[in-house]
Amino acid sequence: MPVPMFFAAPELLLSLALSFAPTPPTVRPTAAPIVAVAPAPPTAAWTFTAPKDLIFFQLSPLGTLLVSTEAGLQSLDPATGAVQWTRDDIQKLPATMLDLIPDTPYALITRNTGLMNSKSDLIDLATGQTKWTSETLGLALISGQVIVPEAKMLLVTGSDKKGKVVLVGADLETGAVRWTQEKVFDKPLRLFVRPQTGRFSLPRTTLQGNQPALVGADGTAIVYLSEDGPIKLNLATGATVWTGSVLKGKPVPASADGYGRMRLIDGTLYVPTQKSLQAFDAATGAPRFAKMPGLKSGIVQMAMTPAGLVVRGGPTVDSKGKPSGSAFIDVLDPATGVSKWRKPFKDLNDATSFAIQGDQIFFATDDEVFAIDLASGTSTSQGKFKFKGNEQPSSLTLMDGDFLLTSSQNVMRMAPGGAVKFHTYKPAPGASGFAKITSTIAVLTVNAM
Repeated sequence: MPVPMFFAAPELLLSLALSFAPTPPTVRPTAAPIVAVAPAPPTAAWTFTAPKDLIFFQLSPLGTLLVSTEAGLQSLDPATGAVQWTRDDIQKLPATMLDLIPDTPYALITRNTGLMNSKSDLIDLATGQTKWTSETLGLALISGQVIVPEAKMLLVTGSDKKGKVVLVGADLETGAVRWTQEKVFDKPLRLFVRPQTGRFSLPRTTLQGNQPALVGADGTAIVYLSEDGPIKLNLATGATVWTGSVLKGKPVPASADGYGRMRLIDGTLYVPTQKSLQAFDAATGAPRFAKMPGLKSGIVQMAMTPAGLVVRGGPTVDSKGKPSGSAFIDVLDPATGVSKWRKPFKDLNDATSFAIQGDQIFFATDDEVFAIDLASGTSTSQGKFKFKGNEQPSSLTLMDGDFLLTSSQNVMRMAPGGAVKFHTYKPAPGASGFAKITSTIAVLTVNAM
């Protein structure tokens, strides 16, 4: 169920649902109490007044509400508004300095301690207590980290006290250094810059936005963080097992640029790269494809089926920072990368994510849902629809034989044949009134699905 969040002077109103998922932070540089509003009627369930000006608020992976003010960092119970813990020593924390660690009850808080120095604390979101600090890693400056929750590790990049760039493997629970490696990357890391979000915010670099690490059952992880190509690391020692040098020099297929995730399937690593795809032997790093396929765009979604590797393409950000490519759907031979269809779906104006059931692929494009036969690529229409607000759906999900189509402001459930069972549209707010004054009014959606 969507949960809207919005500002209204002079109070900040939060519509709370029974369950939450983490959302991007909402920033407001002025002081204001926080009010929770029951879905109906719109009367306040609880009110929290910040001791000083509010910096930002954000839902944590635990479903608690983190509130940063000039006075400190606090955690609130979303059901009652009760303060669960307070950190008076973490004052004026901007949203750019908070990293919630997925699949864990932890967060990394980074603070600048000098012009070229920073300090990070790992805190327990349940208690607010610090578990360890980056000082235990021997780093003077942290440029980014890769989370490996399956191994309870952080891979941290940064500069040591002598200025050397290193990669540190640290225990997530204790911060204990398991290993330090100096020569992992020849090419510069693909770093993303988090922009300023308020008075107390400074731009900072992060590795988040790259491909997530793929952890194998053999105690290794595959990362793709630089133009060296994908690199397989031994998590026990940090030693490089292999490097996919066939992709050396090519742009990093970052998730933030629209690329789909690498997939590790039956001993083969499938890696999207520009408008193509390469496959590697996961044990040795040897490339599987003698010739990489030429595609209409970068790959944004992959799934293995008995008929072959289903790939969906869509516009991705090129080396000049501009969207490039057109949407398509195809089935490739997983051994060669060659298309198995006589005529793939290509040059589409747009395409939703696909869903697979039995021997069919379902997706939507140009206001119509299609079913495609996996083996032949022939298609049949499942019905037409029309979203409001000049929007196109971005995702399609199968729901008890129906199609659930969603976009930023539309949600529709449609039966095969085109009968609409429900359609909800919430217009995006315009920049007027209070929005023009604060420039921070936003509507955020939490999908509790």
